[in-house]
Amino acid sequence: MASNKSAGCGAEFSWADNSRDVSPCDLVGNLFSVFASDGGWKAPPLDPGFHYTPPEDGETMFGQCACSWVAYNLIHQTILSCFSWSGYSANCGSTTEICLPPQSLPDSEDLAVPAWASTNPKSWYFQQFNVAQAREIADQGSPDLLPSGHGRDSPTAAIVGIIGGLALVVLIGIGLYLTALLRQNGPTSPGEGLRRRN
Repeated sequence: MASNKSAGCGAEFSWADNSRDVSPCDLVGNLFSVFASDGGWKAPPLDPGFHYTPPEDGETMFGQCACSWVAYNLIHQTILSCFSWSGYSANCGSTTEICLPPQSLPDSEDLAVPAWASTNPKSWYFQQFNVAQAREIADQGSPDLLPSGHGRDSPTAAIVGIIGGLALVVLIGIGLYLTALLRQNGPTSPGEGLRRRN
């Protein structure tokens, strides 16, 4: 994985690195390389005032990854100047929140996405990437999003856990309700419930 350096990836921006100390410049290149049709995409360093172009109509080279929140945020951190989210995603048929490569890749944890990079671009001031806001999110210490298939931080595991917890609460609630109902309407002395009513 080649090293790329641009404006937003110097030492003063180390807060933007993932937990494995991979800079946004390297991370965006490495992520896109995984999703590139030829597997060889690199994010070349840019001189000040230059930018990467937003996704084109019919973008297939990176699939939906190019139209993800992660791609938008990482790219714009690397150049410290940017398009608004609506300008960047204008040619995307649809957008996706996060693109994560499969866990089976070698060094897949190097592809962990910092929490700030998974932020919905519509939540940035003026719906445009904002370095100060990204730094505030990074300073909160939220864990990175790991490549799909890692047990921890898996959205599927969280959803299953929530559903299981809710099901348990519902079952306990039903049990308490039935117990209260039986106490209210049930037999009050031994054998009373066995008497025949006429």
